[in-house]
Amino acid sequence: MAQKLLKKLQSLYPYFIYKDWQRRGDSSPLLKIFSIILFFTFFTLTNLFALTYSHKFINLKKCSLCHPKKNYNKIIPTKANCTTGICHEGITKDKYVHGPVGMKHCLYCHKPHDSKYKKLLNLKDSKLCYFCHREKKKEFTRKFVHAPVKEGKCTNCHDPHESNLKYQLKAKSMQNFCFKCHNKKKFTGKKYVHGPVGVGKCIDCHDPHASNKEFLLKENNKAKILCFKCHDKNRIIGAKYVHGPVGGGLCYKCHDPHCSNNKKLLKKTILEGNLCFECHNKYKIIDSKYVHGPVGAGLCLSCHKIHSSNYNFLLRDSKNGGKLCFNCHKDAKIKFNKRYIHKPVKKDCTNCHDAHSSPFKFQLIGNPKIDVCLKCHKKIKAILDKCGNRNTHPIIDERGCKACHNPHASNYKYQLFNNINKLCKHCHPKFKFIKRNHPVERHPVKGGRNPLNRKEKFSCASCHNPHGSKYKFLLIGTLNNFEICRKCHVNY
Repeated sequence: MAQKLLKKLQSLYPYFIYKDWQRRGDSSPLLKIFSIILFFTFFTLTNLFALTYSHKFINLKKCSLCHPKKNYNKIIPTKANCTTGICHEGITKDKYVHGPVGMKHCLYCHKPHDSKYKKLLNLKDSKLCYFCHREKKKEFTRKFVHAPVKEGKCTNCHDPHESNLKYQLKAKSMQNFCFKCHNKKKFTGKKYVHGPVGVGKCIDCHDPHASNKEFLLKENNKAKILCFKCHDKNRIIGAKYVHGPVGGGLCYKCHDPHCSNNKKLLKKTILEGNLCFECHNKYKIIDSKYVHGPVGAGLCLSCHKIHSSNYNFLLRDSKNGGKLCFNCHKDAKIKFNKRYIHKPVKKDCTNCHDAHSSPFKFQLIGNPKIDVCLKCHKKIKAILDKCGNRNTHPIIDERGCKACHNPHASNYKYQLFNNINKLCKHCHPKFKFIKRNHPVERHPVKGGRNPLNRKEKFSCASCHNPHGSKYKFLLIGTLNNFEICRKCHVNY
C-alpha cells in the first residue's frame, strides 16, 4: 500500500508545480529549472524508501487469487496455498523437500506482498538461513570457511525448496556436484582416481561448510587420522615401528588424495626412488661408487615396508642371521651353511656392509683389506699397531685379511680357507714337504697339542704370529738365549 501511495505522489508532483506557476503568474526560466531539480530530487528520495519487489498479483490487482474469501487479515505464520494453487504447483515433487516448504509454511522465508529483497525474501542471503539454522552460525566461525558460506551464498549449493539429492543439493547427481565450481579434470583427469572422488563423495573427507583444518578436511591429527575412517588402521600402523608421515597423519606426502597416474595414488613412481627421495637425501644414500642393486634400481620396497613394520628401519624381515638379506641372496645362504660362521653373519650383515652404498666394493663399511675387520677385531689391531709396518705379515698389506680368512663362513677354525699348515705352505712352498726338523732337527711342524694352548693343535701358528710381531720371522718371542724355545721347553 505504501508503494502505491508513493507512486501516486510522484505522478501528481508535476501537476502541483504547474498549478503553482499558474497561480503566481511566474514563468521565470530560473524557477522552472529549480522546480525540475526539485522534482528529480523528490522522485529519487521516494524511490529510495520505496519497497523494491512486490508480488505480481498485487500489481495485477488479483488479490482474490490468494484471498478467495477476501479475508485480508490473516495472521502470520499460516499455511499458505502457494504450492497448491495455479502458481507454484511444481514445488514439493522431488525426493528431498525443505522443511518449511514441506509444511507449506512459505512465509517463514518469503513475504506475501512485497519486500526489498528478490524473491520477496524476509532477509538477505545467509541471514535468512541463520534465522532457523542458528547452530550452524557458530560452526562457520572456524579457521577455514568454504567460499560460498563465507559470502553468505547458501543457495549456490542448496536449493531452498527441494531436490532429488540429500540436503537439497543443487545437482542431478553427487558425482558432479562439486565440479560445478571445482575443475573436474584436476581431480579426476588421471589414470587412478580415489574412490570417494570417483563417486562424488567429497564430503567423506571435506567439510562442505567450515573446518579448523586446511582444505576443509574433517579430521587429520595423530589421534584420529582422516584416512583411517575408511582404511584399516591396524593393518597400516599396527606394527611396532611406523613411517613418520603415516604416524603424523601426513598420508598426502606420498599419496595424492584425488587422482594420480601411479598405482596406490602415489605422487611419484617408486621406481628409481623418485618418491622416497622426496624426503630422504638421495646423495647421502646412493652418492658412492658401489650401490646396492635394489637401491640403484629404486626398489626400496624390496627391503623396507612403506607404512609400518615390527623391525627397525621399517625392514620387511629381521636382520638377525641375515634373514632379510637371504630373501635375495639365496646362494649365499647355502655357502654360509658351514661349521664356522663369522659372528656378524649370524647377527647382522650391516656390521660389515652398508645396506645402501659405499666407496668400497661389496658396499663394505671400510677398506676391505683390513680396516673393516679392525672395527671389531681390536686385539689384532693392537698387535699391528705395536709391531708397525716392519713386522706385519706381508700378505695383509698385499691382499688383506681375506687372503687367509673367508669373511663369511668356513669349515676351518677362524674361517680359514684351509688348515693352518696347508694355508701357510700355499705361500711358503719350500716348507711344503717338511713334516719335522724345523726349525731344528727332530722339531715337529705339526702334531699333538700346542703346549702353550692345549685346546689348539701344534702348527705354524704355535711359534709364529700370523698377523704381526715385533720379532723377526713373526715369531712369538726372541731367538736370543733361546727365549722362544723356553716358552714350551721350560726346563732348558
